[in-house]
Amino acid sequence: MKNYSLLLAGFLLLSSQLFAKYPPAVLPMADQDSGLYVPDIFSPNGDGENDVLVIYADTGDVKNIKSFQVYSRWGELVWERHNFQPNIPEFGWDGERPDFEIAPVGMYHWRAIVELAGKPAVLLQGNVTLAR
Repeated sequence: MKNYSLLLAGFLLLSSQLFAKYPPAVLPMADQDSGLYVPDIFSPNGDGENDVLVIYADTGDVKNIKSFQVYSRWGELVWERHNFQPNIPEFGWDGERPDFEIAPVGMYHWRAIVELAGKPAVLLQGNVTLAR
């Protein structure tokens, strides 16, 4: 079964297949002033610098990160985490696949549903390059 999503006027319609743990919903896209940041490159090579893909946020702006998912360029889900706080490397993607194999160098797509303090949840998405 294929997963589809529809982007319409700054909103993303999510299918229940894409985010199976959440019902279909329309979420606003996070704007540039949201205080959220996800790097566009990381290098999980064990040198202690940029080893983990992490969602960063200004303190107090985020209530909860409901989901953070990383997909291969073919749309395969390679990693996910649910219900955690930003800025904590232990909750980020370290470049391993669910089968504990090292993900290959390349471009990946990520999506996150983020609950902001005092605001409705927003969708954040982008691409990241995994380099070694």
